[in-house]
Amino acid sequence: MSLNLSENEIKCLKEVEFWRLSKEVNKKLEVFLYDIQHEYEAILNDSSNQNIQFLSSSHRKVSKGNNYKGLPYLVLDYPAIFDRKNIFTIRTMIWWGKFISLHLILKGKPLNDLKSAIKSKKSFLSDKNFYFCIDKTPWNHDFSPDKHIQYEVLTDEIFDKQSENFIKTGKYCDVIGFEDWQDFCTTNFKNLIYTLK
Repeated sequence: MSLNLSENEIKCLKEVEFWRLSKEVNKKLEVFLYDIQHEYEAILNDSSNQNIQFLSSSHRKVSKGNNYKGLPYLVLDYPAIFDRKNIFTIRTMIWWGKFISLHLILKGKPLNDLKSAIKSKKSFLSDKNFYFCIDKTPWNHDFSPDKHIQYEVLTDEIFDKQSENFIKTGKYCDVIGFEDWQDFCTTNFKNLIYTLK
């Protein structure tokens, strides 16, 4: 059996420097997420939001992998509650070649407790250019039109139907805007915390 490689595939096989460099970039991205978590923690601690006083700030893990829809990624879930029935997280995700995003994901008791607060902030979320997930699962994080719609076109009927199982709302900033990532993260973390009041 012969191995057939195109010219571009041979170049890829010979590539060494990119993989060395990508490890360094990944280390820097991981440090960035841990640093931003400290900023989130300060925002959460300063919040007077009674609706989220149940949240623990003990979760401190950056997850990473090499194959989210074919590309590497890093994920920070903070704050985070995950059990068999309940989910509350604000997920910060860096998706190589695509963007950094923040998503609020709720399911179970947090969903039931906070649904009306989020629904009441529809105008606020529209003004801040957030998206609402209309997918069947909360674990698709791209912003394609078949998975997310902008709040300005979100109807009460769509919200009510979708929020029977989970709510996911989010926003993203392209990779080319990486200089703005810190401000993007802290500003939109504050916006999401405000949404829960």
